[in-house]
Amino acid sequence: MIRITHAEKRIIRIVALVFVVMAIGAIFYHLMEGWDWLDSFYFATITLTTIGFGDLHPTHDLSKVFTMFYAVGGISLMLYSLNAVAQYYVEKRYPKVIGQAIEFGRPVHKAVPGHRALKAFKLARKESEVGGQQLEQKPQEPKTGF
Repeated sequence: MIRITHAEKRIIRIVALVFVVMAIGAIFYHLMEGWDWLDSFYFATITLTTIGFGDLHPTHDLSKVFTMFYAVGGISLMLYSLNAVAQYYVEKRYPKVIGQAIEFGRPVHKAVPGHRALKAFKLARKESEVGGQQLEQKPQEPKTGF
């Protein structure tokens, strides 16, 4: 039997909600604008992903009002779902690092390997190890040609 963790259930619920919101938009545009199903799903998708090619657009006042609320709410949902997936990935990939960060009271996002703040900390630490002096850097040769 496959065990699904709480975090995985959360991701499944969020992805399902994204598809439900896309379907609501598609149904609305199909009924209100008279577009076929493909165009309706296409417009709902490009609206929620902020692509907005401009090839389709609402023509009725009610559709325009719906689109304003649909875009704000739907784009917020898309960003939330992207954040949830990224959080799940980081927590699954770096559980030990995150646990140590929480234990020592450090911000978790700064404890993940490769983070810009972590690289800056390492550079500052390296500079302090050489007595606070800047490390000598070789002058770069000017680039010629392409």
